[in-house]
Amino acid sequence: MNRWLKYEKKYLKLHSWVFIWLGAYILIYRFAYEKWPFWLFIGTLSLYILHIEKKHLLYLKTSQIEKTYDFCRIIELFIMSFFITYQGQHYVGGSVLYLLYILEIIMGDAKIRPFWNYGFYSIPFVFSSLLATVLNFNTSFRVDKIIHMFFFIIIFLTFSYILNWYAQEFKIQLQKNKWLWEQTEEQNQKLLETQKHMQQVNQELEAQKKELQHMNEKFRKSIAEFYILKEIGNYIGAVLELEQLLDMITDIIMGIMGVDTCSIVLWDDEKKEMTFQINSIYPQNIIEKFKSHAKNEQLIKLMKDSSSYVENFVVSGENKYSFLEGRKVGSFIAVPLSKNNKAYGIILVEHQLESYFSESSIEFFKAVSAQIVIAIENATLYKKMEEMASKDGLTEVYNRTYLRQIIPKMFKWAKEHKKPLSVAIFDIDSFKKVNDSYGHLFGDKVLQIVAYLGKKKIEQYGGIIGRYGGEEFLLLLPGSNLYEMANIVEELRQEIAQFPIQEGKTVIHIQASFGVSVYPEIALNSTELIQTADYAMYRSKQLGKNQVTIATKEYLSTKEGIF
Repeated sequence: MNRWLKYEKKYLKLHSWVFIWLGAYILIYRFAYEKWPFWLFIGTLSLYILHIEKKHLLYLKTSQIEKTYDFCRIIELFIMSFFITYQGQHYVGGSVLYLLYILEIIMGDAKIRPFWNYGFYSIPFVFSSLLATVLNFNTSFRVDKIIHMFFFIIIFLTFSYILNWYAQEFKIQLQKNKWLWEQTEEQNQKLLETQKHMQQVNQELEAQKKELQHMNEKFRKSIAEFYILKEIGNYIGAVLELEQLLDMITDIIMGIMGVDTCSIVLWDDEKKEMTFQINSIYPQNIIEKFKSHAKNEQLIKLMKDSSSYVENFVVSGENKYSFLEGRKVGSFIAVPLSKNNKAYGIILVEHQLESYFSESSIEFFKAVSAQIVIAIENATLYKKMEEMASKDGLTEVYNRTYLRQIIPKMFKWAKEHKKPLSVAIFDIDSFKKVNDSYGHLFGDKVLQIVAYLGKKKIEQYGGIIGRYGGEEFLLLLPGSNLYEMANIVEELRQEIAQFPIQEGKTVIHIQASFGVSVYPEIALNSTELIQTADYAMYRSKQLGKNQVTIATKEYLSTKEGIF
């Protein structure tokens, strides 16, 4: 149907206007030589009307137009045959034109029909020829014209048969080609559907691949986090030194998590001070800049806040984090170190990429935070226990046991670095009289004040103080010579003598006697160092107390000593 419509629309104007102009030509020709040919005028007008009707029918999208169109075409053939037979001298030419028109009909027919179906189209021409002969429309229409008519009929039927045969072969081939085209289209459609299905399968596989990669990444990350937590647990059990432990924790987080900077900032609420343990890809000057800018309201607020904080768009957002200045940070996570509303500090982990941290990262660093808090508490407890073991419970300065341990170490250091090591031993004068007069509690207060003054003075120069027991104390100052140490203890002697000790209405002043020695100028080993300082202190007592005596090499001949 579609092919027939396409074909008819293509040739409608061509052959319809040919018929119309043919009729017009006959009219003009007859009008020039004869009287007005009324029937020819009617025929020409009919051809025009049929042209309009056929054009109208071709643009009607109904299934019945083909039969009506065939009827119009038969009428058109009758009129055409009438023109050919009326114009006798062009009978042969008109016959050929009529034959070509029939050929057009055969070629335009989409259906395969038997030969005799097309013989129907010869009826108008035969009928018009016979009618012209009977009615003698044309006086020149003689017997030879009848012969021509029968000859045309034979030729028409022969050509119609040949043309029909070729046309049917052409149509059969066309239908085969159409069938092949349809099969090809069907196969192409199947291939397209298969392609779409394969694309869909590929998309699903790609989605599954991404999901597997995501799951693998999560699994790998979980394994890494578990390994870090396990190692931190091992470190806590094996390492009691907090600084070393925090260094190991930041190092393993850097190595396993692949971050750029891992900082553990500890906060001393009493001193309002921060201590840092930082591992980073940045040079030391950048780290020092961070330390100098770290004590700001932003970081302290994050530290004291009980909730964790994640910022995954530092680069795209405004530069609102002053503690990140100098470092390229795309995202960071801050998890406070706290327990029972007590803030110990904060973990600050940074990366150059944006969106690097997720919700699981928060949970992981919360677990790390809990373990670090345990480590801090363990270290604090260990430090307290160590202090209890190494310090005198009354005066809170080092005890004799600790001094026995530290003196050989300091002596070794002085020897290796070829530096002097000064020692001073002092004893509170008439301390027994104080106890007897004011009681042992007052005597304890005296010991505490003297220890406080001695600690304050010696620590200014990098030294330490320890109590031997009773009212005797020892001062150690590495790197200072004999006379530098003598000047320091002289200042201390004066401060002790001038310090008023009050208990209620009782106010007294006490005094102390000092002995000073040094390595290597006086003593050559730790035993000689203590012996000479001890003997010098006793010389101060013998010389009237409340004074400083500097040891000499002659003191080495005495056998007296503490150790």
